[in-house]
Amino acid sequence: MLASLSPELEKFVQSEVETGHFASREAVIAAALWDMQQRRAETPEIKELRRLLEEADEDFETGNVARFRSVAELRAHAEDVKVRGRARLDAEQQAT
Repeated sequence: MLASLSPELEKFVQSEVETGHFASREAVIAAALWDMQQRRAETPEIKELRRLLEEADEDFETGNVARFRSVAELRAHAEDVKVRGRARLDAEQQAT
């Protein structure tokens, strides 16, 4: 099967081969099609994880992150998150 690519996509495919990420043009296209197939087959849980990762990336890029000056601060924060998470879970379970 023959496929025509836009100049931008052709340049991308060539770059992937030249940098050694793929052995051939066909391998790049096969990987892209495989990825597309996998994304379409994703479960709702995987889609939600991808959404959360994108959200986390955005938070990181905008500086909306917590900074800890010590391991003790990090542990205290983690414990607080656990406590709040357990309380939320309990409230959800009681509501059902």
